[in-house]
Amino acid sequence: MKDHIKRSCMPICEKCPLVNLCPGPCLGNAYENFKNPLVPPEEVCNMFKAKYGFLIDKYNQMGLFDLIKSTNILKNNKSFEQYLFDLKDNII
Repeated sequence: MKDHIKRSCMPICEKCPLVNLCPGPCLGNAYENFKNPLVPPEEVCNMFKAKYGFLIDKYNQMGLFDLIKSTNILKNNKSFEQYLFDLKDNII
């Protein structure tokens, strides 16, 4: 089922800024809680948001994003660089 369904089309996931980083819901846990494997448990989503939010905030405090911008490390991949900075702006 995970191979055929896009995570971004699930109601909870469609506006989440972390949808591209998320490994997806545990289908067994979703079925156990809601009797529907397509409904991601919100607790799991909140855990991932807290985890990635913490990491992005720490990387920002360490100056990693400033380093990326100043050294132009990702000059060959501007779309990924833009994705990183958009993600940082949406999370922090």
